[in-house]
Amino acid sequence: PSLAEHDRLYDPESLRLLKTAVAACLANGTPYVLRLRARRTDGVTLICKACGYPRFDHEQRITGLYGSLQDITELAIAEDELKKSQYIVSSTPDGIALLDENYHYLIVNQTYERYSGLTKEAFIGRSIAEYLGQAAFEQQVKPRFDRCLQGETIRYGEWFDFPTLGKRFFSVTYFPYRDETNRVCGVVANSRDITELKIAEAALADSEARYRGIVETAEEGIWQVDADWRTVYVNRRMEVLLACAPGEMLGRSLGDFMDADAAAQLGRLQVERKAGVRETHDFTFRSRDGSELHALVSAAPMFDAQGAFTGATAMVTDITRHKRLEASLVSTADFVAAPSSGRFCEDLVAHAAAVLGLDYVHLARLLPELDRVETEAAWLDGGSIDNWGYDLHDTPCSEVLNKIHRLIESGVQAKYPLDADLKQVGAEGYVGEPIVDAQGVALG
Repeated sequence: PSLAEHDRLYDPESLRLLKTAVAACLANGTPYVLRLRARRTDGVTLICKACGYPRFDHEQRITGLYGSLQDITELAIAEDELKKSQYIVSSTPDGIALLDENYHYLIVNQTYERYSGLTKEAFIGRSIAEYLGQAAFEQQVKPRFDRCLQGETIRYGEWFDFPTLGKRFFSVTYFPYRDETNRVCGVVANSRDITELKIAEAALADSEARYRGIVETAEEGIWQVDADWRTVYVNRRMEVLLACAPGEMLGRSLGDFMDADAAAQLGRLQVERKAGVRETHDFTFRSRDGSELHALVSAAPMFDAQGAFTGATAMVTDITRHKRLEASLVSTADFVAAPSSGRFCEDLVAHAAAVLGLDYVHLARLLPELDRVETEAAWLDGGSIDNWGYDLHDTPCSEVLNKIHRLIESGVQAKYPLDADLKQVGAEGYVGEPIVDAQGVALG
């Protein structure tokens, strides 16, 4: 080709480099080796190796040059890919290594320098046992490594004690390395330090365990529903309050646990939850055994990141006993205000037994000089019984007479083992209230 046609074969930068190198070779004999980009007549771009050497006559004068041009496109592409791979391997924070069948390191990336405190060159040829210690190699690495040599990809997490890093948790993956005959001849190991993540996960798991412990042992019922008002979570206390077996409430609607009157009230409350209202209110549920559960409900709505309503969470406190007590107080007040039949004390203990659902009730008068009380009226198992007296020592009544309201829901005999009268009436629970005069002196 002509000189102009020859020049058109190269891109501008390659042509500039070539002309500069040729001029220097002809002027002072400097040889050159260049990588150039050339374009074939069909438009395909090639990567070429251009070499040039001066040609001398018998008097050592430069008379020209010898030049060659070699297509190295495939080699250049392979070299570029290799450089990219080497860069990726060297720049990743993961430790990447190639080991032979005898557990020796053949190739390591720069991350291993940080792990070990050794240069890459000093690392090559060392065994895993030399690096991590014989015990760690035998117990943590070798069994998994040997499985990988059988063709299995292995993934695991383990704590390792490193020379420079100390104890760290690593996520490790072993890949089988195969030769040109597809025989497994080594292992590619990828190691990632996830100590901070592991610590954070452990802290989160511990926090969740503590939270679950609080939720599951809480005296209050905890009830969570989705946007369709179906149960997605309850703690065991909530199940007990509604007489349900474990898991029985999941997927059930709120309406399954109330009568028609309560369901009408529920509709208003649901509208308020969707509007974002948080509140505490009384509510009456219907347990699975048909009994009523009077509850104090503290409810709060839940929304997702986009502000869409996703459900509600409620803390439910059983106030059934309080409601019954309120009713009994009203009833007792009405009783006291009503005309007396002349048997006020007897009628009062009978009334208290009926209203509060008690097996035994008495009204007693204190004999302070004897540290003893005598009953003015007593009621047992549905009828009046003869009055009687007893010593106060080692009885719950002694605390009541010190003007301490006493309520023992269960186990009263165990708390007062010397009180023979508790055993005689078969008492399980106890409630007592002092009677005082206008000056606050205990009368009974």
